[in-house]
Amino acid sequence: MLKLKQGYSKNLGKAPHKPILLLAVIDMFEKEEINANRIYISAALVSRFKSFWQALVTTGHTPNFALPFYHLNNEKPGFWNLKSAAGLENVITKSNSIKSFKALSEFVQYAYFSEAMYAQVLNPLTRAELKKHLLETYFGVGKVSLGKDALNLFENDILHESPDGYKSKLMKVHQAPKEMQEEERFMRSGAFKRAIPRIYQGACAITGLGLEGAVNVSMVDACHIVPFATSQNDTIGNGIALCPNMHRAFDRGIISISSNFDVLVSDKFIERASGYNLRQFQGKQIWLPKKSEYHPNVENLAWHREYFGFA
Repeated sequence: MLKLKQGYSKNLGKAPHKPILLLAVIDMFEKEEINANRIYISAALVSRFKSFWQALVTTGHTPNFALPFYHLNNEKPGFWNLKSAAGLENVITKSNSIKSFKALSEFVQYAYFSEAMYAQVLNPLTRAELKKHLLETYFGVGKVSLGKDALNLFENDILHESPDGYKSKLMKVHQAPKEMQEEERFMRSGAFKRAIPRIYQGACAITGLGLEGAVNVSMVDACHIVPFATSQNDTIGNGIALCPNMHRAFDRGIISISSNFDVLVSDKFIERASGYNLRQFQGKQIWLPKKSEYHPNVENLAWHREYFGFA
């Protein structure tokens, strides 16, 4: 069984970060939220890491996700490997540490297990043994009950919080240590990307394009109507689900949406004749969520039209 190297602090004791991360990863394999030997730095994984931390850690350690994701790579025998971002291989091999969540996201594409470890994680029996070993060895418990998932809490904010209330919560985030700020912003962005396509039933609001039944595959993006950098607004009225080409056209002001939810197409460009022309959608009403409270906010749509010069 695994014997992990742990940092030690005289005041806090042994660092719990590595076993917490492994428990989070194992849990996601168990629930089939990870289904290949590529462990991406996702909002769901960061959130699960926080959930296990809250349930198991009683010391004053800071729940820094980047530390174990990077340092598990140094375990002997090696079972956790890092795939560097293209062109940044030397940064990983020469560095003794990754100092921030932002740096981790920039330098690392994903982690992957050794073949032997991956086989253990895939097998339900050996996976259960590994989970039991981590809980008993590092936390002295036989089982764990997780609280509410942070992504679900953030998604609830997106669906039900007012824009001012959402901004107020973001202001509190700014008071946290920088590392915690980066991680929470990453999770909130992930919750937005998950919530918006879901209420549009996984379909583009303009074209209707969408897929059903494909595991972890989406053909639509969560698009801000007023850019987040301008509005600091992730609430539902500032979001719309668009396929990537419509997302790009919307962000560049080639298309917009009227107060009656009809598609507006700019007359300031020429497009090549094809079956994918944007102008075929002129005047078409967009697909809307069933609940009217989830519809795009007309003031946000008005901002978009004015900013890009639509009459």
